[in-house]
Amino acid sequence: MGTFTRNVLLTLLTRLTVFALAFVSGVITARALGPSGRGTLTLALLVPFFAERFLNLGVGIANTYLLGKKKYTLQDVLGNSLALVITITLISGPFYLLLVPVLSRTVMAGVEHSSLLLVSILIPLQLLWTYLICIFLGLQDIDRYNILLVTERGGTLASIVLLVLILRFGVTGAICANILASVVVLGLGLVMLSKRTEIRPIWNPRLLKESVLFGLRGQIGNIVQVFNYRFDVFIINYFLEVDSVGIYSVAVGLAEMLWHIPGASATVLFPQTAAAREKDAKVFTPRVCRNVLLITTILAAGLFVISKPLILFAFTDAYLPALVPLWFLLPGVVALSISKTLFGDLAGRGLVQYSTYSSSVSLIVTVICDLALIPRFGVTGAAVASSIAYGIHALLALFFYTRASGNSLVDTLIPKKGDLLLYPSYCSTAVRAFLKTQD
Repeated sequence: MGTFTRNVLLTLLTRLTVFALAFVSGVITARALGPSGRGTLTLALLVPFFAERFLNLGVGIANTYLLGKKKYTLQDVLGNSLALVITITLISGPFYLLLVPVLSRTVMAGVEHSSLLLVSILIPLQLLWTYLICIFLGLQDIDRYNILLVTERGGTLASIVLLVLILRFGVTGAICANILASVVVLGLGLVMLSKRTEIRPIWNPRLLKESVLFGLRGQIGNIVQVFNYRFDVFIINYFLEVDSVGIYSVAVGLAEMLWHIPGASATVLFPQTAAAREKDAKVFTPRVCRNVLLITTILAAGLFVISKPLILFAFTDAYLPALVPLWFLLPGVVALSISKTLFGDLAGRGLVQYSTYSSSVSLIVTVICDLALIPRFGVTGAAVASSIAYGIHALLALFFYTRASGNSLVDTLIPKKGDLLLYPSYCSTAVRAFLKTQD
């Protein structure tokens, strides 16, 4: 548990740093672009976001799992990933160019053709980023994994300051900032890996088959879950206007900062569960889940209290309509902390299909609630729909996890006195981990 705690706390520290950098980037773009420009940027960046999820074939999560199980060498996995990115890009590129006119008339209404073409550069970059970052997870090289996350977000912030704040290139500048940061961090990641293996594309049919077969079991769930997170943005843009997308993006951005704790736990839990004995995983996963739930709940209450002055201070009163949607998102985000943690454990057990089942049910709920609530209640309706869907997702995660692990709901959800006594040692570990990063 000591190494796990150290890695979780270091990853959490990294995620908080990443959040701070992303928050400043968001404030700059929100103030510089206004609600309409912020909404346009949000929609444009959804293109590479969704494209990467559809095109990666689940190979990212397979990289983590197969390296964690030590079934293939680093050179095999990295070479296979590079070859796959090149192939996917050559095949998908022409199709995307044909799709741009359709997107601009439908779900991307309000986004210029030039922006839709520009963001296409991000698709192969984000695809390779997913594969590389999962390789570092599979190696359990948490330190370099965290360095890359901070570098990517820090590079984005620096580029936004230059291109949006100083040169005032608007939405185009913000997109270019993301491209520039992706190029820099990918270069750094490849340099890190070059010290351990050769960097070249390698086709390994057996590895490719195993990666895709394993990855697709969870990939459908990942795609569905992405729709759970972002489908409401398209509905808002269709029924309302791009300004409303900008308002809602601020509410979502603030609510999602609570995901850093369960996200850090799941990030470390997945490869550790893959490499651990089942009896060990049965003990530490419930402890992680119940404490993550407790801390996330406390932080959600704190965010509820300070949300209005925070929005006014950081984003100005132009974004004050994001306040009520933020409040309605908080219960769902707390519920999602459960599923994020437990599906990290289940993925490490090789049971990625459970995420698919849960996400599919959750998406159906999301679509029904969005169509029923957004036309009538606007962005607040979108927030309510999300919380309902996230709650159902958490219930399904608990159902599948307790069946697979044999643990009870009480052990998984209710903090114990012994947990609280460990908090001082957790804090001590966090301080030591932070000091080590300064050496």
